[in-house]
Amino acid sequence: MSDDRTELRVTLAVGVSRCGKTIFFLRYLVARFQAKQLRCIFIFDPRGLMAAQLGVNVAETEDELELAVTDGIVCFDPEVLFQGDHERAFDFFCTWSYATAQRLGAATALVADEIWQYQSRQKVPLPLARWIKDGAKYGCECCFATHEPQLLNSSIKGHVTEFVCFYLQEKQALEYCRQFGIEPDEVKSLANGSFISRDPRTRGELRGKVF
Repeated sequence: MSDDRTELRVTLAVGVSRCGKTIFFLRYLVARFQAKQLRCIFIFDPRGLMAAQLGVNVAETEDELELAVTDGIVCFDPEVLFQGDHERAFDFFCTWSYATAQRLGAATALVADEIWQYQSRQKVPLPLARWIKDGAKYGCECCFATHEPQLLNSSIKGHVTEFVCFYLQEKQALEYCRQFGIEPDEVKSLANGSFISRDPRTRGELRGKVF
């Protein structure tokens, strides 16, 4: 991979629940963080599930968010500030984390599971669009996961630089994978924890398993 901070990186991992996609991108990002290739990882984490996997505290207030930046892994549980309004919370987090990334002046990553919930096929909210379309010039990248990729806005698909496919079974989701050169029959035959990763630009492929 290039070290050019202007290179766009948007990783999209797709698969059914408990297939391994969250484990994949958390391992990937933490390894890069430990290798000092990322200064900070910003994780939108309702219910604190990813914080529990990583063994870190959730941040629930703005003061706690700023404190977590010093440690380098920010897991934001929006319940205290937004009382269940996850769409508004996600917009806030994208805006705050993008400004923080600019201030840090180093490579950072935004992480969101089930990204389809925070956009629509008609519109990508501006705070998220900044990360996807403009973030590369500040060393920002995105890592998203979903079990319903067919619900994603086409502009997200158009910016994907790595597509990581785990087991899926729903017809429309399988057809989405075909757009990245992965045949539905292959996807349906994947064992739990196994994946196929494709680079849409070079058509390079990697296969592996997380468990």
